[in-house]
Amino acid sequence: MPGHNATNEHGGTMSEATQKVALVTGAARGIGLATAKRFLADGWRVALLDIDDETLNRTHAALPKSDATIAIYCDVADAEGVARALAIVAEKFGRLDALVNNAGIAIFKPILDVTYEDWSRVLAVNLTGHSCVRRRQPR
Repeated sequence: MPGHNATNEHGGTMSEATQKVALVTGAARGIGLATAKRFLADGWRVALLDIDDETLNRTHAALPKSDATIAIYCDVADAEGVARALAIVAEKFGRLDALVNNAGIAIFKPILDVTYEDWSRVLAVNLTGHSCVRRRQPR
């Protein structure tokens, strides 16, 4: 809401116009969620992206500053999906100051059992996905 001021954990305040925005991929749990919480504690607004829609929605609902966040289902390996997600961030927050390219997957089985499809998906998320997000972010 216009004129809204955020207070960070250090007692400082920022108006919505000066409040920085971070986008965190893989934000539904783990390191991504911890990173998003750190940004929120410091008074930032945060866009949480994740492919696990159910967990992402639960995470978003549980955050103490849900008005300063947006949860967006997104497969970072899908360039068009990333473009749509960044358009949502721009529409909601009007800016993007930081990107945490945290999304990643792993296949937990013996290497001889890893299929071509498994390997391709790991590369698509862990390498191509990071490039998709980085290349699509506004400069």
